[in-house]
Amino acid sequence: MSWFALPAPSRPQAQDIPAAPDVTVPTLATPVPEAVKIDVPLATVSLTPPAPVGTGAGTTGGPGQGPGTGGGKGTGTGPGAGPDSGSGSGGDGDYIVPASLHGLIIPPDCARGEFVVRFWVEADGRVSRVDVNPRPKEAGCYRELMTQMKAYQFRPAKTRAGVPVASVFQIRLLH
Repeated sequence: MSWFALPAPSRPQAQDIPAAPDVTVPTLATPVPEAVKIDVPLATVSLTPPAPVGTGAGTTGGPGQGPGTGGGKGTGTGPGAGPDSGSGSGGDGDYIVPASLHGLIIPPDCARGEFVVRFWVEADGRVSRVDVNPRPKEAGCYRELMTQMKAYQFRPAKTRAGVPVASVFQIRLLH
């Protein structure tokens, strides 16, 4: 280790400082709002689309099994088992694309825990009925939760042809 002495500090010397320039500060006609912090609770979402199941006629003349649903006429072919001719839906011709939510679902603060919420979504996207399981124990909280859940809007479920249909949308919330 080496030691050395630092030189003594010199005395400060006076220096001329130029005058500050004149600056015009613009004023705003409206005040700038303060930033607002919003705490948004995280929600866990799991979607389970319905599995299309059904029966129909095969494409060679007899009944067959396939993933299509409902009735109708068609001349397509599908993954059904059975003879290969005759009318049929061509497999999953009536498949329904599930409804989807506009935005995020944020339950009220009083609703804590894990909930399964089922929405009955009409063909126009509005919610006609809501079911919550388990139901919050406090009556006021239950009313607040139901009012909030019924206010959500959805893109309705649609057939493969693009026709909107009523459906049930289920989601699991963890709050």
